[in-house]
Amino acid sequence: MGEERLPAEIRVSHYLPTALTVPPFLIANGDADQNVPVAGAQWLQTALVKAGVSSSFTVIPGARHEDPAFMLTQMLPTFAFLDKTFGR
Repeated sequence: MGEERLPAEIRVSHYLPTALTVPPFLIANGDADQNVPVAGAQWLQTALVKAGVSSSFTVIPGARHEDPAFMLTQMLPTFAFLDKTFGR
């Protein structure tokens, strides 16, 4: 299941071709997430890269939605992403 199942007006990919600027994306998704299947996150990553957007995608094995594994594994990468994005 990907973003393609959503109505066009709420799809990120719907706006990518006409966007003047798109901020960098940092995507992390658990492969056991039942709310946001990893296939949907991968679909978004593919659409962003295809549009030339800077995007990083990480799959966390065994992690569910809002899993503590995100805090354990993604804090430092998130800080590094924010520092790079905001030029710190």
